[in-house]
Amino acid sequence: MAKMYYEKDCELSYLNGKKIAIIGYGSQGHAHALNLKDSGCDVCVGLRQGSKNWANAEKAGLTVKTVPEAAKWADIVMILINDEVQADVYKKDIAPYLEEGNALAFAHGFNIRYQQIVPPAGVDVFMAAPKGPGHTVRSQYVNGKGVPCLVAVEQNATGNAMKIALAYIAGIGGARAGVMETTFHDETETDLFGEQAVLCGGVVDLMRCGFETLVEAGLAIRGKQGRIYDAYRDRIIFPIISANGRVLGFGARTMGDDTPKYLNTGDTPIFNKRYNLYGLNLQRGKRLGDLIMVEGYMDVVRLHEGGVTNAVASLGTALTVQQARLLKRYVPRVYICYDGDAAGQNATLRGMDILAGEGLEVRVMAIPGGQDPDEYVGAHGGEGFLSLKDQAKNLQEYKLDALWRGVDPQDANSREEYAKKACSFLNTLQPVERDRYIPIVARRTGYSLDAIRAQCQIGQGPVQNNPGKYRHTKQNQGPKPQPATAGLETTLLACMLKSQDALLAALSRMQALEIRFPTAALNQLAERLLAENPDPALLMGELTGETAALMSQAMERLEGLVEPEATALDCVNTLARMAIRARMEELSAAYTDSPETAQELSALQKKLTELGPMA
Repeated sequence: MAKMYYEKDCELSYLNGKKIAIIGYGSQGHAHALNLKDSGCDVCVGLRQGSKNWANAEKAGLTVKTVPEAAKWADIVMILINDEVQADVYKKDIAPYLEEGNALAFAHGFNIRYQQIVPPAGVDVFMAAPKGPGHTVRSQYVNGKGVPCLVAVEQNATGNAMKIALAYIAGIGGARAGVMETTFHDETETDLFGEQAVLCGGVVDLMRCGFETLVEAGLAIRGKQGRIYDAYRDRIIFPIISANGRVLGFGARTMGDDTPKYLNTGDTPIFNKRYNLYGLNLQRGKRLGDLIMVEGYMDVVRLHEGGVTNAVASLGTALTVQQARLLKRYVPRVYICYDGDAAGQNATLRGMDILAGEGLEVRVMAIPGGQDPDEYVGAHGGEGFLSLKDQAKNLQEYKLDALWRGVDPQDANSREEYAKKACSFLNTLQPVERDRYIPIVARRTGYSLDAIRAQCQIGQGPVQNNPGKYRHTKQNQGPKPQPATAGLETTLLACMLKSQDALLAALSRMQALEIRFPTAALNQLAERLLAENPDPALLMGELTGETAALMSQAMERLEGLVEPEATALDCVNTLARMAIRARMEELSAAYTDSPETAQELSALQKKLTELGPMA
């Protein structure tokens, strides 16, 4: 890491008794000369005879000499004229007057780096380079501030070159902001060349590139006729910035009744919502204990205003796996605090599963009264908002609460339905973890702990027989014989649960091959998964019999799936082959030499060949 210096590291006294000549009175020259003069240094300006800046420098109260006179007079010569003329001016007007113990200074390393200027051995050579235009160097100094500078020593003849260089930078105000050590080589081939690439590239082209970037990012929209218009007029615009500080896109929120409420640049060549989080850049790459996940831009802004600085937004309710993986780089724990409406509650359930699936600890901060985070922090402040962490619920508690939502405690049938769904969900947990939550279900439903515990073994709710007694249907029956397709169906269903892409690919392939799930109920289940994308654990509570058993088996296989889309297509193809062969056997058993039968057998054989061999 580069070494940094500040005012405490710089001693202006190293310039005491030294005369400083500033060669040139342009943007940088006037700032260096005036700042050094105001710092109490003995300064003159060296200009060619007849320079238009001669009068300006004298008017500013500076002593002006010709370049040879200034070089002969000075102990330190700072060359601040254009790089392309420095070598000629140095050889003609400066080099003859340099003496042992003098110092030669630059703000760019070019001529030293490429040996256009070769100073004598007894002279210090250093760089003092403010990283800002001259008018800013001057205005910041006048305001008691400074512009950051680079410092480098190429030749240390006196042994004090670095101290003199730092004193010089202190004299122009740069040490107030900070000084970074570099080399003439590095400054030339990075900073200088990068700067010149922009300056020499041309203002017109620079503007064109900037404009095209804004259009590309979606801030400006190109209409059908080729005209450009502002899509975000009368909206608050939020830059979407990556964790490393790069602007990736823009979002905007209306402050009126316009629809849609939010606009963002969507998926553009430089911004993909699925891979970014609003506000993550504010964490500055730090590894934190936790982050608070909210929905929108305004939530993050209001929370930061209230002193809650660890908030990020998922840019809507559709938290993605990619966003979860991004979060995992920075925190082990995430608090979800989405809006209290139905969309926010459903998004919380989905988000919890995604975050937990990536190994993150998840908690839910529920805001009383269904308020949004920005509303709550506005009314109760940052401390009031953070106090909600104390009542935050984990994944299991929140899901049980979600199932309980809308249940009538006075209605036995309503409690019974809740018990069924809750038991099915608890059945997906490890036994030790399951035992923690069984008392909650028992307390809410009025059923005994033993009754709930027993039902968790089969994933069904208790059924009332006699008052105070409960029986369990088919509890002791052995497993039914499974058809040959059961394993394929289970794997295919697992792929559909694992990935939306796998679900879409499989259903499309099944339609093309004109096949369906052998278990009829799974066809409706697949269509529901496509239409609703429900939470699998909660969905289990609504299923019964064979369908519930297949669903349970499918959920057990989720973790081991590596390529769900490819696996799903293999399952569909295999089911198709089995269906074709079954039909061919049926036709062969009843073969009657009819042309229709022969034609169908030939067509089936062709389909079988096209599908290829069994994997």
